[in-house]
Amino acid sequence: MARPGQPPDQAGGVAFVFQGGGSLAAPQVGMLCALSGAGLLPDLVVGSSAGALNAVAAASDPSPAGLGRLEAVWLPLRRQRVAPFSARAWVSYVLPTAATGQRTDSQPSPRRPACPSAGVI
Repeated sequence: MARPGQPPDQAGGVAFVFQGGGSLAAPQVGMLCALSGAGLLPDLVVGSSAGALNAVAAASDPSPAGLGRLEAVWLPLRRQRVAPFSARAWVSYVLPTAATGQRTDSQPSPRRPACPSAGVI
């Protein structure tokens, strides 16, 4: 274990841990760019859920070009496009289903979330 003031490289390496949580993973790309620009690169990256996607991309290509490609995936994503939600849609979907135990033809099918384009990594 490192003593206070001991550089990280003498303490056994640097690890980046990425949390999951959908849109919470988007700012991780900015953090990666800032740390990379400061010359701090990880020896190990780990993550869960959306954070795992960032971890894989960072481990695959930590160069500025690789981080730029990762940023290009996150920038156009918007919650409304990935996980569309409105109170009206939720009520019209849940109430008839809860009352009858089955869906009716008048209920819209759940929309499939948009996925980032292929070729990120």
